Amino acid sequence: MGEISYWDLLLDQAVLPQSILEHRYRGDGTGESPYVVEWLPSDPRNPFGFSMARKVFITLVIALASLSVSFSSSAYLTPAALIAEDFETTTEVSILRRRLPRQVRHHMSLLTQRLI
Repeated sequence: MGEISYWDLLLDQAVLPQSILEHRYRGDGTGESPYVVEWLPSDPRNPFGFSMARKVFITLVIALASLSVSFSSSAYLTPAALIAEDFETTTEVSILRRRLPRQVRHHMSLLTQRLI
Protein backbone atom coordinates (compact mmCIF):
# COMPACT_ATOMS: atom_id res chain seq x y z
CA MET A 1 0.00 0.00 0.00
CA GLY A 2 1.46 3.34 -1.05
CA GLU A 3 1.16 6.66 0.68
CA ILE A 4 -2.41 7.73 1.38
CA SER A 5 -3.50 10.96 -0.27
CA TYR A 6 -4.39 14.02 1.81
CA TRP A 7 -8.01 13.95 0.60
CA ASP A 8 -8.42 10.27 1.51
CA LEU A 9 -7.16 11.02 5.01
CA LEU A 10 -9.46 14.01 5.29
CA LEU A 11 -12.66 12.51 3.89
CA ASP A 12 -12.42 8.83 4.81
CA GLN A 13 -11.82 8.33 8.53
CA ALA A 14 -11.50 4.56 8.03
CA VAL A 15 -8.31 4.93 5.98
CA LEU A 16 -5.28 4.09 8.09
CA PRO A 17 -1.65 3.84 7.04
CA GLN A 18 -0.12 0.39 7.39
CA SER A 19 2.31 1.66 10.07
CA ILE A 20 -0.62 2.47 12.36
CA LEU A 21 -2.27 -0.89 11.77
CA GLU A 22 0.95 -2.79 12.55
CA HIS A 23 2.00 -0.75 15.60
CA ARG A 24 2.15 -2.64 18.91
CA TYR A 25 0.33 -0.36 21.35
CA ARG A 26 1.09 -0.56 25.07
CA GLY A 27 -1.50 -2.48 27.07
CA ASP A 28 -3.50 -5.64 26.50
CA GLY A 29 -6.89 -4.13 25.71
CA THR A 30 -8.45 -5.38 28.95
CA GLY A 31 -10.00 -3.51 31.87
CA GLU A 32 -6.90 -4.09 33.99
CA SER A 33 -4.47 -3.18 31.18
CA PRO A 34 -6.21 -0.98 28.59
CA TYR A 35 -4.53 0.13 25.39
CA VAL A 36 -2.61 3.39 25.70
CA VAL A 37 -3.71 5.89 23.07
CA GLU A 38 -0.68 7.56 21.55
CA TRP A 39 0.34 9.33 18.36
CA LEU A 40 2.95 7.72 16.17
CA PRO A 41 5.62 10.01 14.74
CA SER A 42 4.63 8.97 11.20
CA ASP A 43 0.87 9.42 11.76
CA PRO A 44 -0.40 11.96 9.20
CA ARG A 45 -3.37 12.86 11.46
CA ASN A 46 -1.13 13.78 14.39
CA PRO A 47 -1.98 17.46 15.09
CA PHE A 48 1.46 18.00 16.62
CA GLY A 49 2.90 17.46 13.14
CA PHE A 50 0.65 20.01 11.41
CA SER A 51 2.22 23.16 10.02
CA MET A 52 1.43 26.45 11.76
CA ALA A 53 -0.59 27.59 8.74
CA ARG A 54 -2.76 24.47 8.92
CA LYS A 55 -3.33 24.91 12.66
CA VAL A 56 -4.31 28.56 12.15
CA PHE A 57 -6.65 27.61 9.29
CA ILE A 58 -8.41 24.93 11.38
CA THR A 59 -8.73 27.36 14.31
CA LEU A 60 -10.22 30.07 12.08
CA VAL A 61 -12.74 27.67 10.52
CA ILE A 62 -13.92 26.52 13.95
CA ALA A 63 -14.05 30.11 15.25
CA LEU A 64 -16.11 31.28 12.25
CA ALA A 65 -18.48 28.32 12.59
CA SER A 66 -18.99 29.11 16.27
CA LEU A 67 -19.57 32.78 15.50
CA SER A 68 -22.12 32.04 12.79
CA VAL A 69 -24.08 29.68 15.06
CA SER A 70 -24.09 32.26 17.86
CA PHE A 71 -25.09 35.06 15.51
CA SER A 72 -27.87 33.12 13.77
CA SER A 73 -29.43 32.09 17.06
CA SER A 74 -29.42 35.61 18.49
CA ALA A 75 -29.94 37.82 15.42
CA TYR A 76 -33.69 37.26 15.51
CA LEU A 77 -33.98 38.57 19.06
CA THR A 78 -32.90 42.13 18.25
CA PRO A 79 -36.03 43.07 16.26
CA ALA A 80 -38.28 40.87 18.42
CA ALA A 81 -39.31 43.78 20.63
CA LEU A 82 -40.19 45.88 17.56
CA ILE A 83 -42.19 43.02 16.06
CA ALA A 84 -44.05 42.56 19.34
CA GLU A 85 -44.79 46.29 19.47
CA ASP A 86 -46.06 46.40 15.87
CA PHE A 87 -48.42 43.46 16.40
CA GLU A 88 -49.38 44.49 19.94
CA THR A 89 -48.22 41.29 21.57
CA THR A 90 -45.41 40.15 23.87
CA THR A 91 -41.82 39.43 22.89
CA GLU A 92 -42.33 35.76 23.78
CA VAL A 93 -45.13 35.44 21.23
CA SER A 94 -43.10 37.25 18.58
CA ILE A 95 -40.24 34.73 18.85
CA LEU A 96 -42.55 31.72 19.17
CA ARG A 97 -42.72 31.16 15.42
CA ARG A 98 -38.93 31.05 15.25
CA ARG A 99 -38.68 28.47 18.01
CA LEU A 100 -41.40 26.04 17.02
CA PRO A 101 -40.68 23.12 14.70
CA ARG A 102 -41.89 23.48 11.11
CA GLN A 103 -44.67 20.89 11.43
CA VAL A 104 -46.16 22.63 14.48
CA ARG A 105 -46.00 25.99 12.68
CA HIS A 106 -47.80 24.46 9.69
CA HIS A 107 -50.63 23.13 11.84
CA MET A 108 -50.88 26.44 13.67
CA SER A 109 -51.18 28.34 10.38
CA LEU A 110 -53.94 25.95 9.23
CA LEU A 111 -55.77 26.46 12.51
CA THR A 112 -55.39 30.23 12.22
CA GLN A 113 -56.82 30.17 8.68
CA ARG A 114 -59.86 28.26 9.90
CA LEU A 115 -60.45 30.73 12.69
CA ILE A 116 -60.32 33.76 10.40
